[in-house]
Amino acid sequence: MDRENEQSEISTENEQSEIGTENKQSEIDKEEYHFEKLTPFSDADISKYKEMLDFALIIENNDDVTNVAMTGLYGSGKSSVIETYKKQRKGKLKFLSISLSHYDGTNDIGTKELEGKIVNQLLHQINSKKIPKTIFKAKSNISRFTIFSYTLGLVFLIGMIYGWFNKIATIKNFLLSNFPSSFLINFIKTGWFDAVWLFIISVVLFVLLYKLIKLQANEKLIKALTVSGNSVEILQESKESYFDKFMNDVIYLFANSGADVIVFEDLDRFNDPTIYEKLQEINILANKRIVLDKNFSKWSRLKKEILRKIPTINKKSISRKLSFLYLIRDDAFESQIVK
Repeated sequence: MDRENEQSEISTENEQSEIGTENKQSEIDKEEYHFEKLTPFSDADISKYKEMLDFALIIENNDDVTNVAMTGLYGSGKSSVIETYKKQRKGKLKFLSISLSHYDGTNDIGTKELEGKIVNQLLHQINSKKIPKTIFKAKSNISRFTIFSYTLGLVFLIGMIYGWFNKIATIKNFLLSNFPSSFLINFIKTGWFDAVWLFIISVVLFVLLYKLIKLQANEKLIKALTVSGNSVEILQESKESYFDKFMNDVIYLFANSGADVIVFEDLDRFNDPTIYEKLQEINILANKRIVLDKNFSKWSRLKKEILRKIPTINKKSISRKLSFLYLIRDDAFESQIVK
């Protein structure tokens, strides 16, 4: 019995020691695993960069500074600096970001495709109502109410036109027979009934034609017309590069983006320095377009009076510029010079 008790006590002690060892091992394992996200964070210390960014992007006397570069090694925290700066300057500057991933180091993506990716990313960050005239379109759903309204309006217009040419007399007799009143009799006999009928047709027709012309101007529904066997191209195609081919639309897109700063990340991974030359050209032309739009916009006397009495609005409108901020590695252009 004593031996059995001793053996049971020894086994119990062994089990307890094993459990204790397992608990310690699990605690060690928990301590060994530590996860961190690799995405930029918005609470970095940017005391060394804030003044520089303010100088380039905010100070009014530097309106001619519209192309700015921040250089550093991959993973050095350039994106975190910008994200923190965005947070601290929220309400003063509106930012848009264009980030293109490319990690294998090859030149399998040409300049034309790269330009298309830039426009595509920008397009999906702008409210389509701000850029109704662009040929670049992002897919969006049309509400059933809108489709139903236009369909009902078209059917109503057809019915009104048909009634005017075929049933106007029958409708008049029906109204006089079922609603005999002196007002209605005078209304019909004096010709006001016909005038109102034609007015309704004109209004509905005007609305539908306005929407159709607006769609043609913005969406380019009709690209070619054929008259007496001759085709007239409304939207001509060309063999120019992507930015050159659609230069007017690209400038329109950037100028009406509503952004103060557009951040370009990872463009240096494509080893294509010509993209910076084209973006600089677009930036210059877009800023000129912004200035022209401000100078030639027709303000009513009321708006001018409001802006005169509220200097903050006028000041914000006048000082607006579009800046491009490039986040690139230190040796982005050195390799191109060596080659």
